[in-house]
Amino acid sequence: AARVVVNCGGLWADHVEGFQRQSPFSVRPRRGDYVVFANPGERWLSRPVGQVPSPTSRGVYVWQTLHGNIACGPTAVHQDDRETAVAPPDTIQRLRETAAETLPALVGAEVVATYSGLRPATEFKDYQIEPCWERRWITVGGVASTGLTASLGIGDYVCELADTMLEQLPGGSAALGERGLAGAKWTPLPDLEQIYRSFRERGDGTVSIHGREHVVTHPLSRLGYAGS
Repeated sequence: AARVVVNCGGLWADHVEGFQRQSPFSVRPRRGDYVVFANPGERWLSRPVGQVPSPTSRGVYVWQTLHGNIACGPTAVHQDDRETAVAPPDTIQRLRETAAETLPALVGAEVVATYSGLRPATEFKDYQIEPCWERRWITVGGVASTGLTASLGIGDYVCELADTMLEQLPGGSAALGERGLAGAKWTPLPDLEQIYRSFRERGDGTVSIHGREHVVTHPLSRLGYAGS
């Protein structure tokens, strides 16, 4: 049996929660669509430029990526499908128009990619993070867009909860280990040029970091590493 269970099921977190109780929240997938323009070869933006936020979204932004591409998004479209994220052509066209209104230099600019993703929104605005001490179960649900910014803090908090649960097991500190989860050491990433070089030399969509192979999944990273 597991000593501690962390439900970080994302789009399926409410289903996973059903293994230990009636889920107090329901995941309502929210699709975000993006367009990516070609790298202009110079810095056009020093910071993200946003639209007016709506009740369901922080709004559409235009920004220049670390690799130089200009990106625009996301939209905020609710849907029932938890597995497929595809933007219709009219949505892509609206994003192109929004990008050009925000940054006129993008009028007629080449779009090199589009992509979409799903955020695990719920009926609540807050994250659904809650420990169940009796079952040693930690729920981490409803972590949508702002979860990227909050991820390190969420991770620290969940590790502290897990450490406390492990301390309550027979053997206490022995079950916890020398440092515990919250005291884990992290290996720093290599510099960006080294990652670029690894991606292009391998040519299979992966990079080697400290001897371990990693598949590059995010569209912006794939485009940037490839020099698109």
